[in-house]
Amino acid sequence: MSHTAKQSPAESGHRRGQPRSSATPPGVCQVLPSNVEPEAVLDTIRRLIEDDQVATARRAVAEAARRFPEDPEIRKAKRVLNDGRSTSCAEVEPRTREEFEWLSNPPAWARGKWIGLVGRQVVVMADTMEELIAAVKARSFPQKPLLHHLES
Repeated sequence: MSHTAKQSPAESGHRRGQPRSSATPPGVCQVLPSNVEPEAVLDTIRRLIEDDQVATARRAVAEAARRFPEDPEIRKAKRVLNDGRSTSCAEVEPRTREEFEWLSNPPAWARGKWIGLVGRQVVVMADTMEELIAAVKARSFPQKPLLHHLES
């Protein structure tokens, strides 16, 4: 009769308190419960954003996109919460070149804020995403502003 030694959590790569899941790649911290539905994920992401936990919301949406790659609302949330790194091309679109130049060195007064840029001009600024969207909807602009959250 053969005896198989039981692996410790450290040896198995599993951390205590985290559910074992093949959906989460090794080295990725699981933010969402293992048995969650897409609608609940979107609610969680909205709450995280409302609580200004944008980095955690980005991790949650990345995890949700791995679990639900075909869900259109999850895909939309992933696009909206992109961390600013280009995933499709190395060139910045000519229309957004000035905005990205401004974002590369934003002033201290804009840190921690949600902003809307047209060129190098801040055309709208708010403390929360909801306030920013409401402000954008209340005004008209020569072109759609680039919306972005600046970390503190």
